[in-house]
Amino acid sequence: TAAIGSNSRRQFPDYQSNTTTFAVPRITTHPQRRSPILIHPTLDNLRSLKLHGMVQALESQMQTPDTLELPFDDRLGILVDAEMIRRENSRLQGRLRASQLKQSVCIEDLDFRTTRGLDRSLIATLSTCQWLQLHRNIVIDGPTGSGKSFLASALAQKCCRDGYSVLYQRSTKLF
Repeated sequence: TAAIGSNSRRQFPDYQSNTTTFAVPRITTHPQRRSPILIHPTLDNLRSLKLHGMVQALESQMQTPDTLELPFDDRLGILVDAEMIRRENSRLQGRLRASQLKQSVCIEDLDFRTTRGLDRSLIATLSTCQWLQLHRNIVIDGPTGSGKSFLASALAQKCCRDGYSVLYQRSTKLF
């Protein structure tokens, strides 16, 4: 008998096994991939979960050998970031469609060199969208051709980029 805590091993009686052992052929793997995972079922599962950003990022990773060298955590982070970016872009596109903007412009396209009487600091303040948080409205008036619609579209597009829903209406439709 072996004493508890000693380094000696307990001996078991020899027995004969009636089972037969089969040799299984080894699964060949991609030279850069360590595990024999099949990627197509994974892609199908991601598609069925509507994780299309992750599908695109994973396909991109499979085409780029350098990303296969990254640790699992980094690769997973890249996939999650790609999905988040795709979803945010999709939401932004939906907000822009719903806003019914007539022009596709952004606040960075404003030209302050022309003499239209635009106050650069006021435009910078309005572009922070703080007026929306304060539940305020903006009325833009001025002579014909002064860029009222352009400015309204640029501010509306900036609000959409910041996550707000916007509806562009001309004043003739309001009255």
